[in-house]
Amino acid sequence: MNISVSSRTISTDKEMLEKIDMWIYFSLSRFGPRIEEVLVHLAEVAIASGKSKRLCRLSVRMKQLGSFSIETVEGEVATAVSQAAERAARQVQRILDRQRDEKRRP
Repeated sequence: MNISVSSRTISTDKEMLEKIDMWIYFSLSRFGPRIEEVLVHLAEVAIASGKSKRLCRLSVRMKQLGSFSIETVEGEVATAVSQAAERAARQVQRILDRQRDEKRRP
């Protein structure tokens, strides 16, 4: 499973990149053989109150099963990444369950 992180508006130092890798790996490692690549894009977005929040967009490309994207917007990068990773894990599980059910049908 290859993990790539990009950001134009949020600075990411080595420690932050290691934490992001850890959060993604922790949530998705059990699906490692099925996942080809995870792209993490971080951005700062303005909300109606004039404050800014952190957007995390995960794009997950699975082997032979297509790809999908998950977005979360939170106040902190850590929260946005961890929530997106958890949601991505649930989505991967749904895809694999659907595939398994289709194989069982006569």
